[in-house]
Amino acid sequence: EYVQTKRQVNLWLAYIGTDYLGSQYNDELKTIEKEVETALFKCGRIKETNIGSPKKVALSRSSRTDKGVHSLQTMISLKLEGKWARAYETDVHSGARYRYYIAPQCRELPAEINKVLPPEIRVIKAVPVPRRFDTRANTESREYIYLIPKFMLEGSLYDSDKEESRRLLKLFEGNHNWHNLSGRITSHQPVKGISPLLKKERSDRFKEEMKMQRSMVFKSRAEQLEGWKQVPMLSRCIYSIDFTEIEIDGVPTVRVHMHGASFVLHQIRKMMAYWMMLLHGHFPSEFETLPIHSPFKFNVPAAPSAGLCLYRSHPTSPNDPDKDIFGLQEEDSARLEDFELNHLYVEMMRLMRDEFDNMKYFVDEMLPKCALNEEEKQELRDIVPVWKKYQNAAKEVIEEKQKLRAARRALHGDDLKEKPAPHLQRHQYNLEIPKEYVLVGGGEE
Repeated sequence: EYVQTKRQVNLWLAYIGTDYLGSQYNDELKTIEKEVETALFKCGRIKETNIGSPKKVALSRSSRTDKGVHSLQTMISLKLEGKWARAYETDVHSGARYRYYIAPQCRELPAEINKVLPPEIRVIKAVPVPRRFDTRANTESREYIYLIPKFMLEGSLYDSDKEESRRLLKLFEGNHNWHNLSGRITSHQPVKGISPLLKKERSDRFKEEMKMQRSMVFKSRAEQLEGWKQVPMLSRCIYSIDFTEIEIDGVPTVRVHMHGASFVLHQIRKMMAYWMMLLHGHFPSEFETLPIHSPFKFNVPAAPSAGLCLYRSHPTSPNDPDKDIFGLQEEDSARLEDFELNHLYVEMMRLMRDEFDNMKYFVDEMLPKCALNEEEKQELRDIVPVWKKYQNAAKEVIEEKQKLRAARRALHGDDLKEKPAPHLQRHQYNLEIPKEYVLVGGGEE
């Protein structure tokens, strides 16, 4: 039978963000999610009473993009109205007397929604998901691409040594604290389910930490080392990064592709700016890893946003973490390829053509201003050995603790292994297993 109700659906969106002020919903600004909401209302998939209230439709997203940034795969999950198919049968897990079978109906949703969406936003595919599905929590990693017109690298190391250029790009791989290569973070979303007082305390503490980090730029290197405090929110892991050469609309372009768990504000644009600084020789090779992994602060500008695009998100099934919930069929792949080649890359190159003068100014004027002078280089030569001495001392302490722990395990065997104790919350009882008594030792219970 078909029942008029709301069901949770995950939508794969691809869009060109040129004319939009970001992707996240904002009732007062023109954003991608607001445009999608308007289209869903026109299709009858959202009630008028739910417009302007993302919580009422349980909206969640895989990631957010800034103003002017494009995406080939951003996922949003929300409850959609419709006459959904269901059959009467008992679910052994939830005890429900019926189950919904809406996957065939979801296959028709992209064509239905795309009819009322503007051409710069496309729904590639729609799939049903569980009621409490959290898109962000079930997205394990993301891929981005950044397009650099080749004239921005003329006269640099890139022209003469591609392998060395690739090695410098590979420095970003791994888990690092991106305090030098991130934007200005002024707020923090605390863990859900805690008291408002604790939320405010955590938010204030995070703001103080970030304020301290920003003030460190104006201190000496010795003061930076002494006052260094790592902010966990800025730690991110990049799995892989590499570049290829392509040609878009007759313009030779370097396409940088990166894959990571997640990224902080402006991280990618600052990574690309720092890579160009290394290629053009504006940062000494002896200190090439310091902006990526050290307590010292460096001034690195953000590269132009016109070349940035969210390329892929990797969602997982809540029941099977190794399974991708989106299995693209031939029609879906054709829709995605058409948008990528005939809309996205063409629009990105059109924007970059308008920004060619600004890009040239960025390379010729802005990057040299961020270079280190001789006094700053000498200061780093003096302080870096002190920092490495601290690092080695800390490693020795950790290694000593690991040796002691290994010796204790060898002595006591399995008795030292941590075994999680069973824990029941207050007033929570196990009614299925009868209470048993075990007599040990002197007859104690």
